[in-house]
Amino acid sequence: MGHQRQWSIALFGTFLASIVRLNECGKLDGYKFPVYSTQSCPLNQTEWSERSSALNCSKRNGYMCLPNQNFTELLEFCYTERLIRIQEGVCLYLVKHVSKVNAYNCSRFRYGCHTAFYLSNRIFEHPACTSIGEGCFLAEPSCERSSSTFSPITTKKIHSGRIPSNDRDYSVFLAAILLGLIILICIFIVLSIHYQRKWPVCKRNNDAECPNVKEHQPLLAKNSDKPTQKEPPTYQNEIFDLWQNENNMFIPTKASEEVEKVTESTNLVIVTGYSGSGKSAIIQHIALKYRERGWNVKPVNEVNEIVNEETFERKLFVFDDPIGKESLDEISYSSWVKNEKKLKARLKTVTILISTRKCVLCDPRVKGLLKIDSNIVDIDDEIFKLTDDEKRKILKIYAPDINLSEEEWTEIFKIKTYFPLLCNLYSSNTKYQKDGLRFFKEPVDVFKEEIHSYRNARNKEKYCALVLLIFFNNNLCVNDILEHEFSSNKFKHSLELCGMNSNTAPFTIGDHLKSLEGFFVKRIGDTYMFYHDFVMEVTTFVFGTDYPVDLVNYADIGFLRRKVKLETCFVQNDPLTIYLSNNYILNLGNRLFSDIFGERLLDVVLNPCLRNKKVIEVFTKEIDDHPEKLKMLAERKELKIEQQQAYKNLLLSKLAFPAFVHQLENFKARKVYTTNT
Repeated sequence: MGHQRQWSIALFGTFLASIVRLNECGKLDGYKFPVYSTQSCPLNQTEWSERSSALNCSKRNGYMCLPNQNFTELLEFCYTERLIRIQEGVCLYLVKHVSKVNAYNCSRFRYGCHTAFYLSNRIFEHPACTSIGEGCFLAEPSCERSSSTFSPITTKKIHSGRIPSNDRDYSVFLAAILLGLIILICIFIVLSIHYQRKWPVCKRNNDAECPNVKEHQPLLAKNSDKPTQKEPPTYQNEIFDLWQNENNMFIPTKASEEVEKVTESTNLVIVTGYSGSGKSAIIQHIALKYRERGWNVKPVNEVNEIVNEETFERKLFVFDDPIGKESLDEISYSSWVKNEKKLKARLKTVTILISTRKCVLCDPRVKGLLKIDSNIVDIDDEIFKLTDDEKRKILKIYAPDINLSEEEWTEIFKIKTYFPLLCNLYSSNTKYQKDGLRFFKEPVDVFKEEIHSYRNARNKEKYCALVLLIFFNNNLCVNDILEHEFSSNKFKHSLELCGMNSNTAPFTIGDHLKSLEGFFVKRIGDTYMFYHDFVMEVTTFVFGTDYPVDLVNYADIGFLRRKVKLETCFVQNDPLTIYLSNNYILNLGNRLFSDIFGERLLDVVLNPCLRNKKVIEVFTKEIDDHPEKLKMLAERKELKIEQQQAYKNLLLSKLAFPAFVHQLENFKARKVYTTNT
C-alpha cells in the first residue's frame, strides 16, 4: 500500500505540473508582471475566484481580465493593485509598455455601458467591456460583425475561416495533454478511494472520537494572529466582500483610532454619532482587521443571534442599530433588556462592536450595558469630530480629480451632517458632481429631485425598482418576487402604480436596480437594499407624500409605526417623517385592524396612532360589521397577556393591549347605549 500511496502522490504531482505547463503556454512577453492571453473572461463570481486562484493573485494584487491596448486579445493578470474603482461610462484596457490600465469612453456603446461606478472585481457583470472584435468593442456601432461570428458564452469575438496549421498542431498537442490528464486523474481518484477505505480519516463528526484532539481551546489574546478554524457561511462572505469594497475608501481618523484602541481593552464597544457620520464604516473597518488576524467575525441583526450563538474562540459580533434607528424602538430595546444578563455572560468570551445613533442612545429610558461611559465613543463630539484635514482626505479619496477653490473648501468644511456618506454618493454620479456645493448643502432636496425625475416615462423602471424596495421592507430578492401570492401582488401593484406594462418581468427591475448600485442601492448576494438609511428615508418620504394610500396599504407594519404619523396628533419636528391628514385615517385604521390579527401584533399595539379616537372609531366600525372579530380580539388579548409575561421589561404596560380591547368594548357599549336612548 505504501507503493500505491507514493504512486498517487507522484501522479498528482504530474497533474499539477501539467497544469502549470498549460498555463505557461499563454504567457506573454513585454509586460512588467506576468500576463496571459485568454479566449474569454470569467462570466460570474465563481469563475472569477477560480481564475484568480489559478494565477495566485493575492490581497495586494487583484485578478483582472481586460482587452489589450489594440482591442484584439483578452488578457488576464494579477494587477499591481487589489481593486480599481471604475467610473461610470468607461471600460478599461491594459497598456503594454507601461503595464498600466487605461480608460476607454463607452458612452457611445449601443448597449452595456454602465451608468454607475463599480469595482474591478465585478467586471464580469459588465460583459460589454470585455467583448471585443478586431480592434474594437462589439458594442460600438462601428465595430464590424459581418466577417465574424459571436458566441454569447465567450467574451471575445471568434473569427470564422480556416485555422492556421500551427494552431491545428497546437490543438492536437493540447488535446493529447488533456486526454493524458484525464487518465491520470481517474487513476488518482481510484487509488485515493482505495486508500481512504483502508485507512479511514478521523473526522470531528464521527461516532468515534478523534484521539488527541481538544474540543475547545482557551480564548486567545486579541493581538494573536493564530487563524481560527471555522469558515463563515457564504452569505456572510458576501457581506464581508461588500465591507471590503467600502473599506478600500476608508480614511483613518482620530475617531476610528480611538474606537480601535477601546476595542483592544474592552469587550463591548459602542460607537455613536449622527446619521451618515461613518459609525458603521468604523466598526466594519475594525472588524475586517480582526478577521485578517484570524478572528471569527459575525454580523448580526438581533440580540438573540448573539446569546444563542455557539461560542468560539476569539468571536467578534458586529451589531448596527440594536435598539432602533430613527428613535428608540420599544420592541428591540425590550429584547435587549430581556437578554442583558446573558449578554454579560457572553462578554466574558466574545467582543461586540455596536453602532447606534446619538438620539437613540440618549433616550432617558436606555440603561444598563449601553450606558457604560467607558465603552462609548462619540465620534461627533468635540474631541473626535472630523477635522478639516480629515474631511479633505475623505473627499479626495472618493473624488481624486475634484478641483475646488479655497473658498469652496471652506464651505465644504462647514458640512457636518452625513459628510462621509455624501462624499461617497457625490463620487458615484456625475449629476451630483455637477450640482457641486449644493449637493453637500442640500442633499435631501437633491435626492428628492432625482427621485421625482425617475417618475417620468424614461426612468419609470428605476422608480418602480425603488417602490419595490419600499414595499419589500428594504430587502428585495428579484428572483423571489413571484414565489408567493402576496409578494406577486405587490409586484403587480407596483407595475400598475408606475405606469408599466403588466407583463414586465422581474429581471427587468433587477437590471435597473443594478444600474442604481453605488448611490441609491447596494447588493449583498442576490438581495438588494437601500444604500443607506438616509437614502431610504428620503425615498420613502417622497413616495409616501405622493402615494400615501399605497404606502399605508403596502409598507411594512413596523415602518408605519416608526415613520408614519397623523398630523393632528403630533408635532411635526422630523422633516423625513410622513404626516397624514385626517383624509387617510380610514386607510390607516383598516390596515392596523387587519394586521392586529397577524404575527406582528406588537407593531400594531405600539403604533402611537392607536391613541387617536378616529382610528378607534374605524376599529369599532369593523367590529360592528364583523361581530365575530371582537371575540378574536379577546382571544388575542389572552395570548398577549401570556406573551408579555416573557417581556416583563417591555416599555409598553403589560395591560396596554387588554386595556385597548377594553376601551373598544366600552366605546362600542356607549355607542349602543346612545343609539337605544
